[in-house]
Amino acid sequence: MTDWDHIRAHKTSNEHPDDWPRGVRAISQTGLGLFGIKEPTGQLYWDGRRSRRATCFRSAHQSAGLLVLQRSVLSARSRSTSHVS
Repeated sequence: MTDWDHIRAHKTSNEHPDDWPRGVRAISQTGLGLFGIKEPTGQLYWDGRRSRRATCFRSAHQSAGLLVLQRSVLSARSRSTSHVS
């Protein structure tokens, strides 16, 4: 079973490029599991809330975006479950 409290607690990384604006943090591998997509519309969600700034994915972009997101989430889940005792 997925530990959503753990994922939410570790959703960001302390590492990020020096030129990013203050307060902006990178999403961790674990945090990628909080991304979701409403497939019929291509709308992007973060932790169950629709992203207001995200543009909808279409056709090839949708397929590529879904593939990257799916692989990232699966990778993050396999890493988080492999550390559970």
